[in-house]
Amino acid sequence: MITGYLKRIRREADGVFGTLLLRDDAGRELTLFTGEPPRCIPAGTYTATMARSPRFGRDLYRLKGVPGFTGILIHAGNWCVPHGDRPADTTGCVLVGMAHGGLEGKRAVLRSVLALHALHEWTKGADIALTVVDA
Repeated sequence: MITGYLKRIRREADGVFGTLLLRDDAGRELTLFTGEPPRCIPAGTYTATMARSPRFGRDLYRLKGVPGFTGILIHAGNWCVPHGDRPADTTGCVLVGMAHGGLEGKRAVLRSVLALHALHEWTKGADIALTVVDA
């Protein structure tokens, strides 16, 4: 099983931003950036397993046993809050990216599709023991 550590480092009106560090049994590491909506999942330890998402039509990591939430995925997206007339890209899920930065005047997760691809390539679908901590 892969060990994951999601550390929230910044909480602001545009969302909750952090980093995701993954480590496998061989000592390899992958670091990505994360974004969550202001009402995010509680800090704690969860198991993330690959499962088919009917909404996205593909396999994505789904977190199990999140108190007060169902269907929490790790997926691509930029905005953690509504942007103009567009809805947020998440209502509780964790967005992954290669960086944080400004996008059309809001703080956002950047190069998200690339990050999701890197996550799936790196993990090869193995389960993740994910610990989420507030800074």
